[in-house]
Amino acid sequence: MVVSVRPANAADIAVISGIQARNMRQELAMTLPNAAPVFLQRIVPAAFVPGWEIALADTDGRKHVLVATDDAEIVGFCAVAPAEEVGAKAMGAPLPIMERPADAQIFSLEVDPGRLGNGHGSRLLMAATDILGRTGVGRVQLWLNPADSAKVRFYQEAGFAPAGVRRGLDVGGQTLTQHLWYTDLRGSDQDQGEDTGQGEIVASKGSDYRQQPSPHFGTCAENAKNVGDANDPGSSERAEKVENGTQVPLSRINQNS
Repeated sequence: MVVSVRPANAADIAVISGIQARNMRQELAMTLPNAAPVFLQRIVPAAFVPGWEIALADTDGRKHVLVATDDAEIVGFCAVAPAEEVGAKAMGAPLPIMERPADAQIFSLEVDPGRLGNGHGSRLLMAATDILGRTGVGRVQLWLNPADSAKVRFYQEAGFAPAGVRRGLDVGGQTLTQHLWYTDLRGSDQDQGEDTGQGEIVASKGSDYRQQPSPHFGTCAENAKNVGDANDPGSSERAEKVENGTQVPLSRINQNS
């Protein structure tokens, strides 16, 4: 068995789209209280192909799409790009992520459900952060579904910590909450917020996520929203401040994820 990570190319789009669709359906079915079958049925690989075609044709050197392979078979992918602005302002002491915003963002990191537990996710994350670190990126962020305990554990063991900011996305007529997590590739002595889910709502506007949906560099939940209804005027985002957390070393990457 030969496992590796390499840059994605146009020939990989169908497989990447298939993994993304399967994982998205699984995540939403598990975490949305009443995920309508008709909505989940609309999450199909073909819905993501145009976005990945755009992503892989993009010549911006700050954007990277990587695939994990096992004996030449694609088993996962990761997409990173410059970080989007977090539309939130803290009341009281500013949060670290707002004092020094992230330079880059992991928009997607997915492994085929049948190939979990073989280290493919860890290899993708290490390859992505290695590329980002060598290009001068200091801080990396991502949006994480707090109900997805496997991903929460994976990123926590990889050195990511809650930033103390959250948002709500309208997905299939329901609100899916996501928490912002981040890490410092060059190390940091700052404390982060604990992901307690409690705190003070500090902002409800100012972000460009709804105005600029990005199916090719978007999280699973964002893409589900785009598949369902990208222009739903009722969708909303909110941010919260939470307190009392610490960061784990980036070197503690779970090799079995």
